[in-house]
Amino acid sequence: MNGYDSQSFELANAHLQRRDGLSVRLHESRGEATYLVSDGVSSNFHQLGSAQYAFLSALDGKTSLEEVTGRIASELPKLALTASQAEQTARYLLDHQLIFAVDANGEPLNATNRLQRQSERAAQQRKQENANPLFLKFPLGNPTRLLNAIVPWTQWLFAPACIVFAIALGLIAMARLWQNADELAVSLQGVISPTSGIWLAVTFVGLKIVHELGHAIACRRLGGTVRETGVVFILFVPIPYVDVTSAWDFPSKQQRMLVSAAGMMVEMMVASLAAIAWSLSHDPVVRFHLTNWMLMGTLTTVLFNANFLMRFDGYFLLSDAIGIPNLAALSRQCVQARLKQLLLGSTSKLPADMMQHQTVLMSYGVAAMIWRWIVCMGLAVAASKLFNGFGLILAIASLVAWFGRPAMGILKSLVADTVEGASARRTLVRRTVPSLLGIVVLMCLTPWPGRVSSPAVVRFHQAEIVRAQTTGFVDQILVQPGQFVHANQPIAKLKNQALVTEIESLQSQVDAARIRARREWADGKIASHHAEVAVADSLQSRLNNRRERLELLTIRAGSSGRVMLPPQTASLDDWLGRYAREGTELARVVDPARKELLVSIGQSDRNTFAECVNEIVEFVPHSALPVTSARLERVEPTATDQTDPRLTASAGGPLTEHRIATETRLIAPRFEAVVKLDPQASIQLASGLTGQVRLDRRPRSIAGYLLMKFL
Repeated sequence: MNGYDSQSFELANAHLQRRDGLSVRLHESRGEATYLVSDGVSSNFHQLGSAQYAFLSALDGKTSLEEVTGRIASELPKLALTASQAEQTARYLLDHQLIFAVDANGEPLNATNRLQRQSERAAQQRKQENANPLFLKFPLGNPTRLLNAIVPWTQWLFAPACIVFAIALGLIAMARLWQNADELAVSLQGVISPTSGIWLAVTFVGLKIVHELGHAIACRRLGGTVRETGVVFILFVPIPYVDVTSAWDFPSKQQRMLVSAAGMMVEMMVASLAAIAWSLSHDPVVRFHLTNWMLMGTLTTVLFNANFLMRFDGYFLLSDAIGIPNLAALSRQCVQARLKQLLLGSTSKLPADMMQHQTVLMSYGVAAMIWRWIVCMGLAVAASKLFNGFGLILAIASLVAWFGRPAMGILKSLVADTVEGASARRTLVRRTVPSLLGIVVLMCLTPWPGRVSSPAVVRFHQAEIVRAQTTGFVDQILVQPGQFVHANQPIAKLKNQALVTEIESLQSQVDAARIRARREWADGKIASHHAEVAVADSLQSRLNNRRERLELLTIRAGSSGRVMLPPQTASLDDWLGRYAREGTELARVVDPARKELLVSIGQSDRNTFAECVNEIVEFVPHSALPVTSARLERVEPTATDQTDPRLTASAGGPLTEHRIATETRLIAPRFEAVVKLDPQASIQLASGLTGQVRLDRRPRSIAGYLLMKFL
């Protein structure tokens, strides 16, 4: 580690020396001569203007910064730097370890071996890369031997003729998909599902291996070297990578951009071949896997690799197109310098070459910073959802790794016992405290722009459940789903041969008992006569009971309405020939003009909904149907961990559930509310339709909403 900090090191009389191990190449950028400095230790490239390179070349460790600046001004007046520009350039070179300070004897300050120090710094940076559990990087070594075996057989991939062929292949694939658009829509429906997730993951990893091989082959074909290959685990998903930064040494911009685009080109070729094969195949299993390759080869390429806000292919293409190597690092420094000026009152200025591109660097830096925050928060939320309690720990650790170190660096500079530290603290307090107070006041006075809403599902109001009143085999189904029936109309008939036989037997026993009773009366045996009458009456009572049960074999509707299928039933005809126990649900009879909304309310929104009982609320369906207004009838006073299955995540709903033994319950208990629909809305909205119930009432302020939501 260095014994000095470039921001506090006194430079005016310092002796600075250019570091060994740097290679320099003249580079044309926007018609201007610039110099590309390659750092072999860190594998980084730095673009310097002619004046900055002249300054770097003059740092021999024997003359002070002031003397170097004066000598350049006298010998090369067109490349002269002001004292401030020279100081900022020196600090930039120190920060990136391109130069070092020496003492009067020419020895590095507080160090004995510069290259060893650089290697240790690079190793420390690699360790810090794995400090984030959601982003783990594992180098696997130099792939030269593997590439030596592969490149002779594959270097034709990036010949001009092959590139033209790849474009033609893509056009043919798009034409074939256009011709089979309806079949493609059907194939895409089953791709994104929990059961196909493992196949998507396997396809994704396979394509990324092909993608990285594309970069490596293109780089080697054009004379570059591949320093390293390895695997990055993003949210524990393995993604291979290769280090082709040597492509920055290529003199041609077209060559450099070809290496950057090579991975996407190979993926697109694979996706095009998969699309053509899909259009020629009729096997559903083959089409399923080919659809995965098409989707992963196009969607991930566009969303990730072509995204220039992340350090993937699109970033390097943009960096080369605008002629700014290390665009991300320079943009970050530009944003940090501007923030220091605004918040800490820093008077330091950017180097001249960065000032020339300040607008581009600031724009890219702000956009990349916002995107990084979105990605970081997205990964943290995904980890907490996917891995439950362990995921929450991972999310916290990742957020600390992403934001903790920069925050600690800022805090360290603020608490430093120096004049600069004290001045920074005073400026920070003077500029931020009034702003923070103003933001708090504004949040307390500004109404929350969004409405309170909760998920809901349409269901029938008091649906009649038609059940079997006795046991038997289903012999006839007399209605069809959707058919209107009247009260007492037969729905189905059961068959119970044992019951019929028992009735016939009882009838015979009753007849025999009554015959015996009359004979005993004729013989004058009064006591025997009364005994036989009692037996006959008992048998008749049993017979009447069995006949009532026989009547119950005809299942009837209890009220007028339309017949609906019960849950988990595909067709009423499925019941034919099946045994139905007493109480078995066979169908439902509902009134299409009487429906309601079942609303599942989070605990933080319960009081707001309770205040709106008997008020008009809005139902926003997830389909293309218009918004419907209805009256909130009631909010249940107690929470429950059970709800309509159509609102749960397993059915595509927003509510997360977990299984306990054989039951499925919500992770967090929720309150239920009922919204009554009028007859017209009841007819328009189908049962089972999901959406959001939205209140017209808003929380009093943004601050009030946040306090209610999180406290």
